[in-house]
Amino acid sequence: MIASVLGLGAGFFGVYYYFQHAAAAKLVTEANQMQIEATKVPVFNPPAATTTIAKKTEAVKVSAFNLAVPFFPQAPKKIWDKDHEDYCEEATLLGIDAFYRRKTYSLDEMESLLKKMRDWEIETFGYFESTSIEQTARIAREYLGYKKIRIIDNPTMEMIRAEVSAGRPVIVPANGKELKNPYFKNGGPVFHMYLVRGFTEGGDVIVNDPGTQHGENFVYKKENVLSSMHDWNHAQDITKVASGVPRVLVLE
Repeated sequence: MIASVLGLGAGFFGVYYYFQHAAAAKLVTEANQMQIEATKVPVFNPPAATTTIAKKTEAVKVSAFNLAVPFFPQAPKKIWDKDHEDYCEEATLLGIDAFYRRKTYSLDEMESLLKKMRDWEIETFGYFESTSIEQTARIAREYLGYKKIRIIDNPTMEMIRAEVSAGRPVIVPANGKELKNPYFKNGGPVFHMYLVRGFTEGGDVIVNDPGTQHGENFVYKKENVLSSMHDWNHAQDITKVASGVPRVLVLE
């Protein structure tokens, strides 16, 4: 009798594991297919990549486009220690900064830039983990030297598209678990940050997501981008992170 029960239990968990594994594999396959489609979208680099780029670049008049934003992962050497788990804001800012300044970096240089920004944040805020959009804007202004910075509350997809099509990548804070990225560990972080660099023909969102080595030209469904968008609200209860105001950050 006990053996029968154990056998049934093992069978149940075997079936459960099979379907869980199959579902995860399906998500990865779909993500890969979307990413392949994203690489077919024309990539453009606006002229005169300076912090006044907004004045010199007209919006792209096509349905699909993709800014040539360098990929800056938060764990350049794939070392996912405690610090690198929290470098999404820094990596996102540094990726956009590299885009505007036409810079490329080695893995060692990326690591150094992340650590220098972390040290500035600790000196300025007392910590570097999970910075809000307001704090991230301050980093861009005081540490990176950007003068024109805009925070847009409750943005629509049309607003985000207008910014990106004009040559301005958009920084998005999010509840990472709602992004449904199959490459995230444990379903993703409760708070995350990434940048939007383009749009597919179907209207989905091409991003650089620093939270995975597969994050360059990754594609999120537009519905997931909007539903997961939440600024960090410094909630002690992680279940309340999703109550943060939807907003985005634009540097010029």
